[in-house]
Amino acid sequence: MSRPRLAAGAVVVVLLGASLVLGRLGGADSAPRAAATPATSPTAAATPSAAQSAAPSGDGSSASPSVAASGLAPLELDDDAAPPALLLPTGELPADDAIVRAGHEPNGPFWEGVAEWLIRTKLPHLAGRVEFDSEAGLFCAYATDRSALRQLGTAMAEIARSPDRAGALIRAAESAGFTFDD
Repeated sequence: MSRPRLAAGAVVVVLLGASLVLGRLGGADSAPRAAATPATSPTAAATPSAAQSAAPSGDGSSASPSVAASGLAPLELDDDAAPPALLLPTGELPADDAIVRAGHEPNGPFWEGVAEWLIRTKLPHLAGRVEFDSEAGLFCAYATDRSALRQLGTAMAEIARSPDRAGALIRAAESAGFTFDD
């Protein structure tokens, strides 16, 4: 049985651990074009044609689903998903060291706990409006209401970017009897 063959010049997207590598097959241009960590947009260093192939947006532009400019970084709002999804690749975040020092694993289920705590204490109007489907290396929340995801994402971004805020949130949640499921 033979493997499928791709034409020379085809754009290839490969996920290696927590990194994204974009490259072209064949010819002198076969070396990877760009490598991006989850904290950066995978299309930021790529050529426009690779960006369009890797992450087209709903309006036909080459914009990534990342909405860093609106305060959600390092989270991304994927408007192309049905329903829309709020995503946080885990493992290389500024808050990770504080989370580990507090005795937790900074994985998707841990960040789901952060989201649940924030909804319980700071965003109670979002209760019942957001669903979760996290896994080891990715926090994922879904909602039909994009505004709910933006509000949750903005609150979570503040925690993900700040070891001090992450530590304070963990201490407050645990002192109130909240258990993180990481």
